[in-house]
Order: sequence, then structure tokens, then C-alpha cells
Amino acid sequence: MFDAQRGSTVGKEAASATLSVRKAGEYLGAPRVQRDMLYRSGLIIPQIRGSGHGAADQFAHEDLDAFLAQLLDGAAPIKVAGDGQVTVPEAARLAFCMGQDVVRLILGDLQDRVLLKDLLALPDP
Repeated sequence: MFDAQRGSTVGKEAASATLSVRKAGEYLGAPRVQRDMLYRSGLIIPQIRGSGHGAADQFAHEDLDAFLAQLLDGAAPIKVAGDGQVTVPEAARLAFCMGQDVVRLILGDLQDRVLLKDLLALPDP
């Protein structure tokens, strides 16, 4: 048997702990274009998929934190970009590719790291 009251409470708690696409972008510090790229390319995945049911997708803080931790793994904070350091959008422009390709490369998801390695001066894995 399923306790509908308890299930409803658990569902409400889970939904209240999630963020909309817009709020997820704010949480990540991503401008609208970058947020939409991350979302549409599947790099950030909603915990609750509502878009197929007439509702909004919802993102969990924990999932967004895990994404940031993986993206920033080994990165050192800087105040001003130095020579050879660029943002993801700038790297995409320089490499004539999409921003999601740069993010996937950083995450190690591309099969061939040589694709952007020389242009972006990335270390060998």
C-alpha cells in the first residue's frame, strides 16, 4: 500500500527544494544564453521533468552543485583573465564551435580532446 498523505508531503518538500530554469541559471551565475545552452544541450538535467506534462522543469541544488564541482575541478580562482585565458563563450568563438562543446571538453566528455586542445592550450588528460 502507498500512503498518499505521506507521499504528497514528500513530493511537496522535493518540489520546494528545486529551482526553475531561470533560477538555476542565477544559481550557476550563468547569463541567459549560457543557461539556455546548458539546459538545451542536456549538460544540466532537471530533477523533476515537467515540460512534457505542461509544467516547468525543476532543478535540484545538489545536481547544480555537482555540475559546478565537476566543471571547476582543478580550476584556480582568478580576478582578471591572463594571457591565454578566456571565458567559455570566448573559447567557443575562437574555436568556431558551440559553447556546449567547450563545456563538454572541460568535463572530459568529448571523445577527441585534440579537437580544441591546441587552440585552448588544455593539458593532456
